[in-house]
Amino acid sequence: MTKDARGSRDPNGTTHCRVDIHIENKGDVHVHACCAEDKEPADTECPSDCAPPRTEGACIPLGLGCKPKQSRAQKLERLRSRSSVPSALAASFFQTARRHLAGASAANDFEAAVFPVFAGMSPSVRGVLACAVDSYETTPADLRDAGLDPSILADPTKPVDTATLTAAVVREITLRAAETAFGDVTALEERPGLNRFFDPGGEFFEAQLQICRVNDLRTATHRPPIPLGDRLPGEIQQSCTLILGSDGVIRQNCSVQTGNCPGNELLDSVCARVPDIANGDSVMLSGVNFMNIDMKVRLKARVGAGSAEVDAHVFGDLTTPLNEEVGGQTVLIRDCRVKDQASFVVPDDLPPGIYELQLAMPNTTGFPIFGPTVLSNSEFINIVPPATARFQIVAERMRARQETSPQSFGSDEVALTFLAAELLADGSTGSLQKLTKRFGDVDSGENRTIDQPIFIQSQPALGMAMSVVGFEVDSERAFREQLNDFQDAFVDYLSRAWEKLKEALTTGAGAAIKVLGFIKGAVAIAIAAVIGIAIIAVIARWAPADLIMDDAIGFSVIEFAELTNVDVPTGGITQHQSPQDLEVVVTPLDKTALTYREFREYVADDEDSRYEVYLRYNRIA
Repeated sequence: MTKDARGSRDPNGTTHCRVDIHIENKGDVHVHACCAEDKEPADTECPSDCAPPRTEGACIPLGLGCKPKQSRAQKLERLRSRSSVPSALAASFFQTARRHLAGASAANDFEAAVFPVFAGMSPSVRGVLACAVDSYETTPADLRDAGLDPSILADPTKPVDTATLTAAVVREITLRAAETAFGDVTALEERPGLNRFFDPGGEFFEAQLQICRVNDLRTATHRPPIPLGDRLPGEIQQSCTLILGSDGVIRQNCSVQTGNCPGNELLDSVCARVPDIANGDSVMLSGVNFMNIDMKVRLKARVGAGSAEVDAHVFGDLTTPLNEEVGGQTVLIRDCRVKDQASFVVPDDLPPGIYELQLAMPNTTGFPIFGPTVLSNSEFINIVPPATARFQIVAERMRARQETSPQSFGSDEVALTFLAAELLADGSTGSLQKLTKRFGDVDSGENRTIDQPIFIQSQPALGMAMSVVGFEVDSERAFREQLNDFQDAFVDYLSRAWEKLKEALTTGAGAAIKVLGFIKGAVAIAIAAVIGIAIIAVIARWAPADLIMDDAIGFSVIEFAELTNVDVPTGGITQHQSPQDLEVVVTPLDKTALTYREFREYVADDEDSRYEVYLRYNRIA
């Protein structure tokens, strides 16, 4: 390879750069020019004020010598393939922006609320806005609406109004809640599972209508049986205290409850965990033979006269085969590999206490031997009053376990955004709480201190939704403020839009979801995903930025209380996929009085990067 670089100025003083590169190679070639702002070019006379290049589709120039970015087409293809539900908020941004740029006046209360965001932009940032809208308009038709709700963008002149956008976002939240709770957006519609019943032909003491999990805790009668040593800490009833070790470190000390169990008993008289559920909260059940959508849930207090029978929302497993071959014979698959699912809402008026829980299903099995109603095995829940405690989340620090590749091309620049909201008792949400941090020159193994609250509960609430979005962004220093200002403006747009929609959209979504029996944590995660995907879908169209962190976090107040309660043992390491399919590994660190700490590692295969965010959950009242 040979390279020749020259610089010149025309009579008008305009700088022109020319770089001739001649390559003879049949394999992959990576060409990298040193960043003039960070180091002196060794073999070029090209003036340093030459305009840096843009990645295809980006509206902010990429820094010379900085890490290569995915093209707009690559990002949009990822959005299209990984976004099961399109973003109404991101679509509304492009629609209101193009109407404002076209000189339209605010046509309604929604546009009157968000147009000031565009009007307040500096000329340079407004230029980025125009470029972002043009980026959408000029995207090939097959990718133009990737990640965006096309109904909002169909007519370029049509104003976005509160009612239309609310309906779109309610549907988005509801679909995402269904996906979070049941693993499938189609779970809004009930469907029966497969009939796996058989005639036992005599005495048979095992329930064929089987509950395998309660809120993801494996039950005592789980099939196949689980050895005690393979049980998770959260599946065993324990009491814990804090002790001061000889090394001066305070640690949680837990003891397993045996005998006199509040619910079912495991091997060796060890007590199975009885989960706490608040009045009005939902419970998710997983099991076998949920084959009738008219199934009910019966609740009966272990002490006292409290009882209820409530509807269940049934979503049967149509993926696990009905039969399998074992020893040359065809047999039914009827163990807990089957994942029939059902959810229900705990009545608000049930007195607190421990309740036996059973499924009651009309007998449509084809086997009269089971009588008119088929009953499941018995499980137990502890109904508690809704928590009145208040909580705070603090982001302690960010760590680059492994920066984006190729590392030899320089350090990472990280833009990290947290957006959080309370889920209120009336079904609405609080205002968006936001924190944006930028870190330059981040290398593998380095930490960056944050130490700032990212969520503070200010009033009685049912839970919390939080979105975490991080990008690796490289740009020339001259354009860095432009990039930051535009992203800040977009977050401002999201906050204003949410303020207009929050009561109507969450009341609507909350009412629909409560009927379906989706757990509040799933609702919170759905709301967080709605906010996060809006940021990702917009940034994919205007910035030389690659996604390195993505998470939708949601907790009910009961789950918050358990995290910060020393009587509840700290859980183990868990793993899930983010809304944009990044791998998220959650690792507990420690628990002290009223405080729990963890770190979340985000693995972005596209960037070959691993970033960690350290969080502290505080009970503050």
